[in-house]
Amino acid sequence: MPLFLRPPKGAEVLKNNWFFLFIDTLKEKQIPLFGTEQLKQFKFNTAKPTTRLYISSNTDWFDAKVEISFGEQKVSIQDIKTMLMNKQQFVPLKDGSLGVLPEQWLNKYALLFKVGEGKVDNLKLSKYHFSVLDELYQQRDEEELIFQLEGKFEKIREHYTIADVQPPAHLDPILRPYQTSGFQWLNYLHDVGWGGILADDMGLGKTTSTIIAALETGEEKILIICPASLKINWEREIRNYTDRSVYIAEGKNFSTEHDFVIVNYDILKNFYDIKNKDKSPITQANFGLVVIDEAHYIQNGQAQRTKLVNSFVKNVKRLWLLTGTPMTSRPMNYFNLLQLIDSPVAQNWMAYAIRYCQGYQFNAGKRKVWNVTGASNLEELRDRTSRQVLRRLKTEVLDLPDKIISPVYLRLKSRLYEGLMGEYYDWYENKTDESSSLTVQFSKLMKVRQVIAEEKIKDTIELAENIIEQGKKVIIFTNFTDTLQTIYHHFGKQAVYLDGSCSNSMRQQAVDSFQTDDKIKVFVGNLKAAGVGLTLTSAEVVIMNDLSFVPAEHSQAEDRAYRYGQKSNVLVYYPIFDNTIEAAIYDILNKKKQIIRTVMGDQIPENIGDVAEEILALINNSR
Repeated sequence: MPLFLRPPKGAEVLKNNWFFLFIDTLKEKQIPLFGTEQLKQFKFNTAKPTTRLYISSNTDWFDAKVEISFGEQKVSIQDIKTMLMNKQQFVPLKDGSLGVLPEQWLNKYALLFKVGEGKVDNLKLSKYHFSVLDELYQQRDEEELIFQLEGKFEKIREHYTIADVQPPAHLDPILRPYQTSGFQWLNYLHDVGWGGILADDMGLGKTTSTIIAALETGEEKILIICPASLKINWEREIRNYTDRSVYIAEGKNFSTEHDFVIVNYDILKNFYDIKNKDKSPITQANFGLVVIDEAHYIQNGQAQRTKLVNSFVKNVKRLWLLTGTPMTSRPMNYFNLLQLIDSPVAQNWMAYAIRYCQGYQFNAGKRKVWNVTGASNLEELRDRTSRQVLRRLKTEVLDLPDKIISPVYLRLKSRLYEGLMGEYYDWYENKTDESSSLTVQFSKLMKVRQVIAEEKIKDTIELAENIIEQGKKVIIFTNFTDTLQTIYHHFGKQAVYLDGSCSNSMRQQAVDSFQTDDKIKVFVGNLKAAGVGLTLTSAEVVIMNDLSFVPAEHSQAEDRAYRYGQKSNVLVYYPIFDNTIEAAIYDILNKKKQIIRTVMGDQIPENIGDVAEEILALINNSR
């Protein structure tokens, strides 16, 4: 029985590849088909795309001979690249028709063409992109994919398999199993020449694994870039495992005569000039390995600190990034770290934004602006970065007690809050376009946040005193100096404090006193200054007096107590004023943590927006 074909619309052709499958089925069954001539009006080629890849390899590159055809019509690599760049799904063919690449084809092959170099029928891929080829290799039994190798791919895969290398015999007994596997993974990165991110949960001993692995690489000169507060800790740790020379750069003094050099982010500019990079002392030192600790400090691609680091590491031979929070709130702030290690998914900002950030453009006055605050395809992002990112959670590798997070809802009695919110709304209704940025809006809310923090002091102190009476130690975090000082002075000799003004020696003294002195019951810390790099396991309770707008900062601060060595359950209290913007912000931040868990370990729903925009939308629409 003959069939008459109604020409489909363009969008219909792409859905689930149904049109091509339908045409193929009719041809196989030898059913007469009429109406295909009309398709010429629409310039659609009815053939399903056929793809063949012939892969060969050498030391540093993979070469791929590519054949893509729609029936007898062949397509060049450049045609595919142009199509992807223009965000199209139609490829112009020599007969004047259009070849349609369905969604399934794009999901499978698009990344290969984005990261590969070539124009006609040959693609060249760096060894960094092995994971892209391996993903295709594992799908080689599919009918549409013919994957032939001039060499044995399994042999190549063996080269990119983590070897069971044992750490030095004298260190093996002190390493926990997950630290040993971290050491092996870092050695694997060094052997294959990849950059990587050691993203183990906070408190799992990333520093130890890194130092031992660095020593085993045989590199003569190793650079450590870290926050200023962690320089002494790095020096101490290195001296625990080797007698090789260690130097801490201070001010404008820089020495290339040492095996390990430690420099903090804030003074990197003293030793590296983007305009004269080759003549900069840190470049001339020719470090064989660079380790960047607390790498989330360089997530913001527009920040001067990030631009400086990005420029410096372009010519670095080996690069390891360490951070317990590689994604602080959303997928876009993960992009720069992935780009630094040359991850295949971070080769194209726009493609990454669309695929993993629900990115889209919108008109902002006379210019177009990208919105990249969303989150999508998070499980795919985790899978595609897994070869260069190692992430273990404490709950997976440690026999730790529980961490229990509890909001403590309070009633705000002060009228000052309402007055300040009223002032904000009056300003918001009369603001100009020049004053409408997120930064300006948040600065206008700073006084409101500060009032909330100060109004909560009495309740926080009362909660802490109750904990002390039970014979337990407590950590209190706040964002505001005045609040910190008030709480600290209340407890007097029972307390120590740490804020951004404390020197490294003062910082270490505060930590040591809290950990070892039974008379010291309270540690009061600024959330940013004390929320990273500290071990405060003598505390069983953490109190967050006020909120940050970055969910990862909360997680980091919580885990000052919840880390290896903790033998008791850790209770984390969030005093929250009910029926205020704070309560709603707390809910938003908890949702935001879910995004982080999806990419970094747990199965949590995605598609959650940006913290800043959500908070401001909530505030601005709540009057």
